Amino acid sequence: MLAVILFGLFLYATYLRTGQMPAPNINSSQWFAQASKKVSEAIESIKVKTSQLADDASDTLQESAESLQQKSAESFQVMELDMQITPQTSNPIYRWRDAEGNLYFGDHPPEGALELTPITDTETAISY
Repeated sequence: MLAVILFGLFLYATYLRTGQMPAPNINSSQWFAQASKKVSEAIESIKVKTSQLADDASDTLQESAESLQQKSAESFQVMELDMQITPQTSNPIYRWRDAEGNLYFGDHPPEGALELTPITDTETAISY
């Protein structure tokens, strides 16, 4: 801010001493035409760069989507292969009562358990 004030004072002092502005006389219409041309060129440059960035972003997004689709397809193939190789076996859950009549659940019933019943259906096990 101080520099702007000092520059203004310099211009004013030069005008008082010489009677002319230190800058050459410039036709305002010529200056406006030059400024307008520069602004138009800057806007056009920004449009071109923005378009290039949008195209690059679109290409990157497309590549990412294709990569994600390929990886998910590979993952599903591995899961299907794993399901085919590994049979789904689950240990049965047993329900039994002890000598005092208390009800127990577990995957390894003790020897001598009374009323030993295997439960294979998960919904049945949850309902007890």
